[in-house]
Parts: sequence; structure tokens; C-alpha cells
Amino acid sequence: APAFRSSTTTLEYTASYLPVTALTPKDIGNPVPHTDDLTNGKFTLSNATQAELTVDIEEAHNTPALIAQWVADQYGIIVGEIDMPAYTVGLYYSNEVSGRQILDELCDGLGAYWYIDQLGELIVRQRSIPTVAEITLFDDDIADGQIALSDTQPPWSSLTLRWGRNYAALRQVAGVIEDDEPNEAARLKREWSESKATQSLQDYPLAEEVVRDTCISNATDAETERDRLLLQRSVRRDIYTIEAFMPVVEVAQAISVEHPRMAGKIGSVISVSRSPTNGTTELGVWV
Repeated sequence: APAFRSSTTTLEYTASYLPVTALTPKDIGNPVPHTDDLTNGKFTLSNATQAELTVDIEEAHNTPALIAQWVADQYGIIVGEIDMPAYTVGLYYSNEVSGRQILDELCDGLGAYWYIDQLGELIVRQRSIPTVAEITLFDDDIADGQIALSDTQPPWSSLTLRWGRNYAALRQVAGVIEDDEPNEAARLKREWSESKATQSLQDYPLAEEVVRDTCISNATDAETERDRLLLQRSVRRDIYTIEAFMPVVEVAQAISVEHPRMAGKIGSVISVSRSPTNGTTELGVWV
């Protein structure tokens, strides 16, 4: 990441406005002597750099759950549920940012979603494919003619998951790094690392080749998430909109719809809109 000079009398730089656990300033990729002020996210160089200064930042909120909890704490929101993998992740912002932006960026590359429930609590979950229904919706539970296919999502023939974002890519790297650590030198020059996989989908000639950005920080976690997402999109996915007479249902519940259009398929509830005046609930179901 970039570092910003914060003193006119010393070689003090600010790397983070949050407390951090480690700072590694580098001159075109080569670590340089310095003194840390981790509580204030600052460091002071022992000597002026000769070329381009960047800094590697380690901060305590480095998993999806810890980031989501931090956002909730900043807004004084109670957490209802956080069901996310224990990946190592990182987000960096050089300007003011909202909690919504942070949660959106956290979830977008992890096949996840977030919302504030009717109790005002924060819910953050990865989307999954259910195999056993928690709720069964029958034909006579559905308002007359009120079931429709609202979206179709083609399967993916390949997925390139971009991870390990470098927020201060270098044009030039120190010669000692180029000679001794060529892989690290290459990483320092590029903005993203990539993890790509393909799958054969002969029944789907219009399958898509997809590229996704993610906040994941290491290769192992990126491969795990890449394979999980690719498996989810090995078939076509559909979204149905249904207006039903039914009791309370929650987002993420597994639902089976016994209707000719869905033929008992099991899907996941992705949206709920209740109408107390007419006693119906509009559902979005992803199958």
C-alpha cells in the first residue's frame, strides 16, 4: 500500500488510521530500517528512501467475520449472524468509506450477501446450494398465477478469481529482489494475483468465462473459494418470484416448491417482502 508523510520535521509516515499489528515499509520492494508506532498506524524511517516507498500493512481484522463485526461495532449494530469462511482477507481504502461499501466489497468476491433484518441486526452469509428443504410450498399456497421466472444465470465454463490485490504496484523493483526473489518481484509489479480453473460443460454452449475480484489475501484460500463458486455454477441457475400465502419465512432458508413450473426443486430464499394488508409474502427463490 502507499504511505503518506505525516511530519515535516521527521521521516514519519502514516500507513493506516487504525491500529495495526505490523508495518513493513519498502523502497522499491526492499525492506528498510524503521521504527514502528503500531497503535497509530505510523512508522518513522531511519533514512530517506532512494526511490518509491510502499508499505505492507497487517491489521487485526483480517477475516470476513472480523471485518463484518468491526463494521457493526462502528455503527452500533447488533450482529444477528455471521456465517463466513475463515479466509485471510484484506481491504484498503485511501479515502472515506461507508460501512455499506465495505460489506459490499467483502461479500461480492466471496459469493456472499448481507442485510439488516427486521430486528435491526446485521446478517452476513455465504450463499450455498441447499439439498434438504426446510419449507415446502404447495401449489395452493401460491396466489393465482403469481409465480414467474424472473432471471436466468448461465453456468460458468471458467472462473478467474483475482486475489491478493497490490494497492501500490511498482514500475521498478530493487535488483536484489529481482535476482533473489523473482516471484516476489513479479507480484510487486502487478495489481492482482489470479487463480483460474475451468470445467467442461458440453450441455451449455453459452456457458460464461467469468472474472471476479475478491479481498482474499492468499493462494490457498483463493483456490478453495474459486472451486466452491465454480461448482455452484456448474449448471444453470434460475431465480423465481413467488407471491405466496404462508407464515414467516427468512432469507437463506431452503425451500421446495411443489408447482408445475418448479417441479419440487429445492432452492434458497434470497429475498422476502411481506404485505400485511393482503396476507401475502413475495419471495425470491434461487435454484
